[in-house]
This record gives sequence, structure tokens and C-alpha cells, in this order.
Amino acid sequence: MRELSLDLTAQTRAANNKFYLFSSTLGHDRVAVTSSANLSNDSIGGTGGFNSMYTHVEDPADIGFGGSSLFERFHEYFGQLSAVAVDPSQADPDYYESNPPEISGTTKSYFFPRADGDTTENTLGVVDCDAQPSTKIRVGMWSITRKEVATALAEKAEVCDVDIVVNRMSQDVCTALTEDFPTNLRIRTFPRDEKGKDSDEGIHEKNMTIGGNYNGGNHRHVVFTGSGNFNKLSLRRNDENMVRILGDETVYNDFIRHFDDELISSATVEITSEDDCEDVVVGERKSDDRSVRRSGVRVHPEAATDRPQG
Repeated sequence: MRELSLDLTAQTRAANNKFYLFSSTLGHDRVAVTSSANLSNDSIGGTGGFNSMYTHVEDPADIGFGGSSLFERFHEYFGQLSAVAVDPSQADPDYYESNPPEISGTTKSYFFPRADGDTTENTLGVVDCDAQPSTKIRVGMWSITRKEVATALAEKAEVCDVDIVVNRMSQDVCTALTEDFPTNLRIRTFPRDEKGKDSDEGIHEKNMTIGGNYNGGNHRHVVFTGSGNFNKLSLRRNDENMVRILGDETVYNDFIRHFDDELISSATVEITSEDDCEDVVVGERKSDDRSVRRSGVRVHPEAATDRPQG
């Protein structure tokens, strides 16, 4: 097992990965695990909140075009992260471009930060709701602050079903989703106390599933999971990973069962109009200084809804 616990904040906002590699465990070799959960107790980001974990046991067929399995992809990534921890000058602000996504069997792995473009917006762009109107998109996410993603989800909800369970979002995202509230959109969140504090039993996951049309085909089963939120820091600044699982109906059904049976019943606050945005938007936190110090990084007010990292 290899665990990444390195401070890479000199070049990026945060080392927000949560992955584990096992050369051998429980009778299986070369096991890769990616998760939304931190190694912490009680808090929303640890044992207290809703988190998910995807475990991939390597199969001889899990070889990408370049000959890399998912395990090998993560193993190489770990080595490069370790090198940056020793020499921060090696940090790559466009790691995504330098090490582009790669297919290995039923999986596709993505590593961030990405300097330009939006992977999730592009993904939604290859969902054709007119080709299969019964397509359903489910998003279970700790933080959404990328307006482009929100706009794409709202557009899909004009025909497809879009169901979102979210812990927090920025005001512009909530407005983009609710100002013309699409017919097939539902947004749910978790109760907060009178000071707006997150519930420790809320959602900390980073998942999107697509059941239906995807990338030119109907009746597909797609899962996106990993460490990255749909916020700006996860896309542009953080060290993050994301894995797509395509065509594995067992994995897809597990994620759907969790979303439909557990998340929806626990997220009891429903956003039904723009007036409800105050229930899910986290406002700017104030400080005597114009920035807030967290984990050694100065976080400026414009990043308020992206913090703290999860």
C-alpha cells in the first residue's frame, strides 16, 4: 500500500487526492482505489458524511492504448507527485495536458490541474438528450462553483432528468440552475444550523452518473468518480484524480442504488426556486485581513465558496 500524505501547496492550492495502491491485498494483486473520503473521523469529509470509494482489481484486459493499466497510471502519478514534494519547481500547472486521459479496459483516468477547458462540461456536451429522452444524470457533489457546468446541466434538464444532491454551491451556479427552473431538474441539499454551518452528516462525494445516451450511444451506463469537486480549484489548481467507469453495469447500479436509496432520503432540503438558493449557497467568510489563512495557504475572498477543500 502506498499513501500520499505530502504537502504540495507550494505550487497548487491543495493536494486533494484520496487514492491508495496495493501491490497485493486480500488475495488480489495490483489494486487501485480512489475515494472522496479523507482519513479523518466524524467530519463530513471523513467518517461523518456521505463518501464513496471505487476499488479496481486489475484484469489482464485492463491495458490502455499505451500499455498502461489503471494501477500503473496511478503508480506513475504517485511517483510524479512524490518528486514535486521534493522539488516544487517540478510542479506542472497543466498536468492534464502533459499527461492526458487514458483508457484502460472499462476505465478512463484523468489527472488535474487543467489549465484550459472543462472536462465535465465536455462530458455533458456528448450527452444527447434528444436521442434518448429517458437519459438520467445524477450528480452527488460536495461543491459546485463552475457556472459552465451548471449551465450545461440546466440545458440537459430541458429534456433529460437531472438530479443533484449537493452540499454547497456558489450564487452564480445556483442562479444558472434555478432562474428558468428546467422541468426535469431536482436539487437537494442538507440542513444547516442557524449560522449556516455544514452538517457533519452531509455529502462529501464527487460523483456523476449517466444512464442513457453518452458519446454517440444509447442505453449506456457511465460513472465518474474520484477526488475532484465541480469547483474551480479542483479543475485549475489542485492535484486531483477522476476515473470514468464505462459499461460496468454492476458498478453503475451500486452508485445508483446509493444515490436513490440513501442520498435522496437524507438530503431533506429541496431547492425549488432561486429564492431557495440561500439554503445551499455559502457566503463569503469575513476576516480582518482580506484573506483567510488555512493549511498554510492564503485563500482570498473570491475563492470563498471553493473553500475549505474537501
